[in-house]
Amino acid sequence: MDSISEHITANTIANQIRLERAAFVGSFLLLEGDNDARLFRKFIDDTACSVEICHSRDRVLEVLRKLQADQFQGVLGIVDQDYAEFVGYPDLEGAVVYSDFNDLEISILSSPALDNVVREFGIIEKAAGAAKAQNCSIAELLFKWVRSLGALRLLSHQNGWALKFQKMKYKFVSSSDPEISLSDTVTHILARSSIAELKSDVVERLAIELLGTIDDDRSIARGHDCVRVLGKALNCTFGNCNDFNSDNDRYRKLAKVLRLAFDFDYFKDTKAYALIKAWEIESDYKVFKN
Repeated sequence: MDSISEHITANTIANQIRLERAAFVGSFLLLEGDNDARLFRKFIDDTACSVEICHSRDRVLEVLRKLQADQFQGVLGIVDQDYAEFVGYPDLEGAVVYSDFNDLEISILSSPALDNVVREFGIIEKAAGAAKAQNCSIAELLFKWVRSLGALRLLSHQNGWALKFQKMKYKFVSSSDPEISLSDTVTHILARSSIAELKSDVVERLAIELLGTIDDDRSIARGHDCVRVLGKALNCTFGNCNDFNSDNDRYRKLAKVLRLAFDFDYFKDTKAYALIKAWEIESDYKVFKN
């Protein structure tokens, strides 16, 4: 979040929506950030639905609470699940739709958009062969590579550890293997988090125990991590493309390519789409194009 958005409060956004209602009879769609807005603007009817960027998940929820207190009609929030399956959902029934998984990028990577991107920038036969060797799909292999980091993120959420993942260095099993190394990642994250009471061997054991309870690796994966790992995979296991490997600028380019590859038909296969359509029917407001 940049310095400008930090000063935009929930009150500011709620008041702006109240003012807009005087001239706009359509629906208001509250989203977390610019990337979500870029994705949804491909799908919505902008003559009947106004997109409002709130600059964080918490702020979307706070704006919704303020508008609900006024019995404001025609407003819907879409936010990342963000481990809510494990730590609980905020009480905003009927006013918010959660992503199918921890964030929208996981839905994109679970769709045919991933194979299309691999086909364009990698060697699809090489990627398919690597997945077949693990008896899984290309997407499942990607989520498997990231699962160790997902477990650490979830443990931090559940235990209030406040581990510092932002701007972390991704620790892979080797230079030619895009799988996240659990032990190296634990050491790296604990060193930069400066939490004396957490010991690496204990955290690693807890992560392994947690992973033993996970049936679907998507449930603990974060899209940012998956896109970074995909960027590396396209340079080794999935091909020899170096366009998206390593730094943040390259990550953002790959995330953009994936959003562009994710079309409306793919989104229609998500639970989020079905819930938004149900909200349209119940509220008599419109979000999507015909």
